[in-house]
Formats: sequence, structure tokens, C-alpha cells
Amino acid sequence: MMKNHNQGNSHVSRSDTLQMVRELFPNRWLRWGVVFLFWLIVSVISTMHWRYYPMGDYPYSWWELLRAKFLVWMTWGAITPLILWLAATFRIETKRRWRNILWLIALSLPLTLLYLVAYTKLIIWNVPEMAGIWHFKPMFNFVISRHSTYYYLAFWATVGLEHALGYYRRFHERELLTSRLESRLARARLDRLRDQLHPHFLFNTLNTISSMILKDKKLLAYDTLTSLSELLRISLERSDLKWTSLREELEFSRLYLELLAARFPDNLEVKWDVAEGVEECAVPSLLLQPLIENCVKHGAVGQSHHGIIEVSAHKADQDGTIEIAVVNDLPEKSSETQGAGLGLKHVSENLHYLYRGDAMMIHEQRDGSFVVTLKLPYRQYRKEMSDFSVET
Repeated sequence: MMKNHNQGNSHVSRSDTLQMVRELFPNRWLRWGVVFLFWLIVSVISTMHWRYYPMGDYPYSWWELLRAKFLVWMTWGAITPLILWLAATFRIETKRRWRNILWLIALSLPLTLLYLVAYTKLIIWNVPEMAGIWHFKPMFNFVISRHSTYYYLAFWATVGLEHALGYYRRFHERELLTSRLESRLARARLDRLRDQLHPHFLFNTLNTISSMILKDKKLLAYDTLTSLSELLRISLERSDLKWTSLREELEFSRLYLELLAARFPDNLEVKWDVAEGVEECAVPSLLLQPLIENCVKHGAVGQSHHGIIEVSAHKADQDGTIEIAVVNDLPEKSSETQGAGLGLKHVSENLHYLYRGDAMMIHEQRDGSFVVTLKLPYRQYRKEMSDFSVET
């Protein structure tokens, strides 16, 4: 209990900036090499600025100036992790923002002053002949007059960098978490749809087979049972798949429609119109079955009339989009408008989550038929597809 209590109260402030550097350069020696190269480049730029700035003659050469600038910038680089740690410890966006701001102000002044003392010592130590001309006090006054504001602002710029990268890091993590949660939600919706459709479909199919046996249609019952077995086998094999090819989805739909035809032997007619070159498109698993079941539930077939179901798939245009349509005719005397049932609702939601708004489902009643049209971006199906996003 004491151990857990201590762990719960312990808090270690971690700099988001330093953490991102570690992630970008996991190798320690490479990371130190990149840091060294960065401050070396800054030193060269600073040397060029001071060398060619019109301030009169300098008492030291180019190499002495470069060496001096390299030492002072490396010193600033050495205290930068400390400033980042302070920024991570006293974050301004927390509830205690005003207290943290006062702490940062209180710490920024002595830290900047100590650095300027070190700056002065390094300049004097680096140019020995200056020791006989300028002692510490006038040199320190010169450094204060020229560099105090600059490095004080550099302190707050480093604090701002830590907060900006911290905001970015947390935003990216929340975005990734949201994406994962949406993927899990889409998977849960798909699983729930399977759980709702399969028992209902199995119950009706088994009743159909029982009826065939009672009517002494044993051969037809055997063929129907074989088709059902094949459908269940494919369904189990693909139970964990998020994506499949349109070819496999069409094969699954044909088996499904064969079983529906056995259930409605004189009332169902199916027409297929699938263009070449679209069957290898990646589509969500269990895409067509809810649309077909919706045809049976609300169309002419489901009301003991001769019904026609049309399934088509074509490339819509040259922008890499395919169009899949499922059409069923409505009863002639029916005045009801077929709407979006549970299956269509789930399909629409899954398309939204899987394609991030790049897919569209349109359903409408037109000329005595109910038409569901899916517009999907064409992506080549690959067996290794496992994530809830289609790669561009």
C-alpha cells in the first residue's frame, strides 16, 4: 500500500521537445552528433554576423571569434534542456498558470544572469590579450548592454517552443486515439450487424430446408444445405477481415442470393452487371449483404410478389471512383416509401468511418424501384490490408 501511495504521488516532468528529439534520433550518438552539428551551424552564422557587422575593428581574428561564439552557443545549448525542463514543470496551460508564470519569471532572471556571467568569462578566457585591456567588470557591462535582452527573450522563446511542441504532441496523440476509437467503433458496429443478420438469415434458411424435406424435395434440400454450409465457411474464414476484394464480396453475395432464391423460388430474379477491371477493388467486408437483405425486407420479393434485384458495379469516371448500385423493384400497389433500415444505416456509418468522408451512399426511390448507390474510391485490394483506413 505504501509503495502504491508513493508511486501515485510521484511526478516526473518530461519535456515534450526532448522526447520528440529522442524519438527522431533513437541512437544516442547520432542524437548527440545532430545536436553538436546544430549548434556548430548556429555558431558559424553568429560569427559571420558579428564579423561583418559594422562595429569597428575587433581585437581578435576570425578563428578566435568562431571559437568564442562556439563556446558561448554550446554553453547555451547545455542549459537549454534545463529551460525545457522548467517549461515542462511549470506549464502555463494548467490550472495553476499564474503561479507557474511567476515561477518562470523568477527563475528566468537569475538563470539568464548566470549565463551572461559565463558568457563574459568565456570571452575573456578565449582571448587572452583582452585580459590586459578589459577586466571583468567593463566586459560584463558590455555583455549586459548588448546581450541581456537577447538571451532573456531566448529563454522565453525556448519556453514557447516547449509549449508549442507539447500542444502539437498532445494534439497528435489525441488524433491518433480518436482514430483508433473510431476504428474500434466501426468494428463493433460491423460485428453487431453480423450478429443481427446471421441468426435471422439462418433461421429463415433452416426453415426453408425443413419445408423442402417435408415436401419430399430432398435433393433440393441437400443442395440448399450445401450452399448454406459454403456460405458459413466463407463467413467464418472472413470473420476477422475488415477488407475484402469486390470479387470475393460478389461471390459471397451470389451464394446469399442463391439461398434467398431457394426461399422465394418463384418470386426472385437477380440481374448482374459487373464491368471488367473493378473486381479487384478493396471494399469493406459485408458490404452488399445488408443492401440485398434490405431489398427482400422492403421490396416486392418480401411481399410475395415477383421481384427483381439488380446488382451493378462500374467505374464512375476517370477520377478513380467506382459506383456500386443495388436496385429492387417495389410492389405495384404499395404506397409506402422504402426508407433506410438498420442495415443501410450501419453501412452508411461504416463507410463514413472507414473512408473518412471519401465514400458516399445515396438511396432514393425512382420509377417504381428503390436504388442504393455506393461511390467508393478505387484502391487495389491487398491481402495484408488490416487497418480501418484505405491507403492512398
